[in-house]
Amino acid sequence: MNRFLLRISLCLLLIGADRSSAWAQESGIPGNSSEVHRLFTADQADREAWEKGGATLAGSVSVEAFTKISDRDKQRRERTRQIIDAGGLKTAQDYHDAAFIFQHGDAPEDYLLAHILATAAITKGDLGSRWIAAATLDRYLQFIKQKQVFGTQYMQSGSDPFTQEPFDRKLLNDDLRRAFCVKARADLEKTLESLNQHLPAQSSNACLSDTGEEKEQRIGSIEFFGYAGLDLKAVQAALPIRVGDSFLPADWPAEKEQIKQAVTHVTGHEPTNTALVCCNPDGNYYLFIGLQGKSSKAFAYNPAPTGSIRLPTEALDLYDQAMAALSDAVARGDNGEDDSQGYMLANDPKERALDLKMREYALHHEDLIRQVLKSSSDVHSREVASDLLGYAQQSQGQIDNLVAASRDPDWGVRNNATRALSVLADSSPEVAAKIPATSFVEMLNSGDWTDRNKSLALLTTLTTPRSAQLLAQLRSQALDSLVEMARWRAIYAIEPRIILARIAGMSDQRLDDLTAFDPAETIIGAIQGK
Repeated sequence: MNRFLLRISLCLLLIGADRSSAWAQESGIPGNSSEVHRLFTADQADREAWEKGGATLAGSVSVEAFTKISDRDKQRRERTRQIIDAGGLKTAQDYHDAAFIFQHGDAPEDYLLAHILATAAITKGDLGSRWIAAATLDRYLQFIKQKQVFGTQYMQSGSDPFTQEPFDRKLLNDDLRRAFCVKARADLEKTLESLNQHLPAQSSNACLSDTGEEKEQRIGSIEFFGYAGLDLKAVQAALPIRVGDSFLPADWPAEKEQIKQAVTHVTGHEPTNTALVCCNPDGNYYLFIGLQGKSSKAFAYNPAPTGSIRLPTEALDLYDQAMAALSDAVARGDNGEDDSQGYMLANDPKERALDLKMREYALHHEDLIRQVLKSSSDVHSREVASDLLGYAQQSQGQIDNLVAASRDPDWGVRNNATRALSVLADSSPEVAAKIPATSFVEMLNSGDWTDRNKSLALLTTLTTPRSAQLLAQLRSQALDSLVEMARWRAIYAIEPRIILARIAGMSDQRLDDLTAFDPAETIIGAIQGK
């Protein structure tokens, strides 16, 4: 087998095992039914079939089998190229999948494009694409006769021993390798030794387990909402998943389907939402399940806009960079921010610099941002516009546009718009007084977890003056929902407890005495006794 063919079969063994998905912070692990994902799935299926047929780094494979896979790889690349040129890549998962397809190319340009696609997936929040970004850079460098820098590539020419050469071992230290999910150099050298001893090779991906599989995630808590009038204990007993259970990201769609079936069997209705939210202090996931009880009410969304206007690439890229910086900061536990200016300024220096760039962009392009938010049929453009508008000049028009966007049919747009209003409200009581609360009281009963989460944040600020009219409205229209959410064991219970305490007429001192992690029953009892 020649040097080129061995490089390809390395791709089968070490890369075929990496099937990480893009994880949204609040929306769980969405399935991706796009065409590029189907192409990616076919790409991976070819690799799995080849491995099951006995192809390994040190083994042999028939020219016929290799040619068939190579031909299919070429067809997949050609179709993916068409999708890219048509602007069909939208999500982090799309870019991740396209990176793997082009990483199985046969020319330096394929590997360079794969590296760029993987980098785009990272900027859109898919930290799992860090390894493929490193591996594709190494592959590109070696194919243009330069030294690889991470050390992910192993090659063999004829019967010669496997080698990582050419390899610049001094450019990157192990900390930089780990930042890209690449194992330490000593571990890479152990893999080289294993290959030359005809032993099974392990992936160079440090974000996978030692067996080359995705690392298991764990459920830290399971919380419900919308269940008034339903037998919650029966639902809990029927669930196929429990607190402390582990799962693989790739298996989550199947787990989610089992949850849907269990809820439907007990209640007669599918869950309104199954949100997997990262992460508690132990790194485990919160699972929020919405039920169709009396405390779940439809929150009316606006019709989807149909206009052709889009935000320019400059704005989309700036937003994606900011989201990636936010994701990194949250992963480090550095998620503090300053909202005093009416727009978010992160404590993290890198993220803060991007926030300031978004402020500058919004000040110079506010009319375009508003027009896109109101009329663009492109969901991602509206999502970015809803965030950018929060950085624009403060005005009643800005507030009105954000309130309208809080009923957008897309959850990401609603999320960004409502969060921007929360930041505005936090900046001063005068600004908060300009934000109408009624729509967000309705949002508390939504069947979508993100709607509830963001409306809670905003209403916690809007109830600070303890307006008797607003507190009475909350009591009459959203009391059951607030009680349910106050009983969550997650940190997200803090805000509903604060709002309930204000409805109950508790003093600020009494509220301070009831710490965020105390049982909610004292506050709920005060409400019921009033």
